[in-house]
Amino acid sequence: MSDVKTCAIISNNVCKKANIHKNKKRQCFYTGSEIKMRTDIIIVGSGCAGMYCALNLPKNKDILIITKDIVEHSDSFLAQGGMCMLKDKEDFDSYFYDTMKAGHFENDTAAVETMINSSPDLVKDLLSYGVDFARDEDGNLAYTREGAHARNRILYHEDITGKEITSHIYEQCKKRDNITIKEHWTMVDIIPKTENGKEQNECLGIVVKKDDGTLDTIYADYTVLASGGIGGIYRYSTNYRHLTGDAVAVSIRHNIELKDIDYVQIHPTTFYSEKEEDRSFLISESVRGEGAQLFDKDKERFTNELLPRDILTGKIKEQMKKDGTNHVWLSMKSIDEEQLTNHFPNIVKHCKEHGYNVPKEMIPVVPAQHYFMGGIKVNLQSKTSMDRLYAVGETACNGVHGRNRLASNSLLESMVFAKRAAVEMSEQFNDREFDRNEETVDFDKYKDLHAWNKENKQMILDLIEESKKQREKADA
Repeated sequence: MSDVKTCAIISNNVCKKANIHKNKKRQCFYTGSEIKMRTDIIIVGSGCAGMYCALNLPKNKDILIITKDIVEHSDSFLAQGGMCMLKDKEDFDSYFYDTMKAGHFENDTAAVETMINSSPDLVKDLLSYGVDFARDEDGNLAYTREGAHARNRILYHEDITGKEITSHIYEQCKKRDNITIKEHWTMVDIIPKTENGKEQNECLGIVVKKDDGTLDTIYADYTVLASGGIGGIYRYSTNYRHLTGDAVAVSIRHNIELKDIDYVQIHPTTFYSEKEEDRSFLISESVRGEGAQLFDKDKERFTNELLPRDILTGKIKEQMKKDGTNHVWLSMKSIDEEQLTNHFPNIVKHCKEHGYNVPKEMIPVVPAQHYFMGGIKVNLQSKTSMDRLYAVGETACNGVHGRNRLASNSLLESMVFAKRAAVEMSEQFNDREFDRNEETVDFDKYKDLHAWNKENKQMILDLIEESKKQREKADA
């Protein structure tokens, strides 16, 4: 292209702390009528997967991360319980078995093995970023245990492990001159390559709605989908409301392969609220791992609190139906009060703010949508079925979780496979030439974004329901 110019992408809101590197140059193409943005890698989503992927890409490549809200409004910041780690070789078989059993042995065994064996190196990275995991009296890393784990193997920081990890990854991204983060920029669609009007299996970039409400295109050598889960399409969910499965909807529209789309995890214990607009506040698995107990309306225990999440959810729903109630009760009396305050300060604070004096009083809890085990089908390098398109984090499915995710495997899995995606992209930059032709994008179909997003939501829900029915029929 002869009229190539370089221009600066400058934040519309100069004061926003996450619109970093505001004066950095980014390549754009001038075609005479419009300026088209181009970057080396575009990452859609600013959770731990997206940002850790960016940190593992070459420093000489321009990386643009866009996020639908502010950086801190990612589910990665909400993770309470902790992150699993292979603390010694002797624990491998037990950890592997626990993960497989929780997933009803439907897990991809290679993915499980890769995740577990990669955990020590990941922890080294996080410690080098300054992540402050809990320590024992001798200064060694401390490990807790959660439901369905046979041993203590979970690293944690109070009850805000996700925030501790993701905030430190974020700080590392701020230090990198080649990484730009744009808040309130939303992916509307991807841009597939076309030939003779027919869509090809190659991704050239994305259509984006910017923070000023305008639509634009961003072209990239690689696109990484890291846009989180689907909780925003459900009435009760622990997810942020803006996480509505955008990457999954894009995949449906462009025939990108999906996997286990009906495997949606319900967390058994979230704080019960009558307000429909409230995001369900999660009462961590670790609370039950440390001894909290469940009770029915008559204050009688009715189940084993350390059952896998899907089984425990079923027990709770069964008890609620039997009792004719909207919730059951959780007691933390069996946990030492000092330990409760030190390990779960934010949970204690939330309960007290809502009128429950824990541990003296029980709190009402109810199951809510929590995690998406299914998603965009990827291989062990997080590559999708479309060329130049990767997916990492909760929006991706490499089969590591099977039918049900083991507690505290999500942060680990997200970062392990995000790094593997970064490594493969880095290697391929030297081995291939990229088609950098621009496509003519028809913006008219995005004029009514409310209708577009409503259709996205319904497509996902319909496909989940259809997949459930097909699986039930196959299992019959």
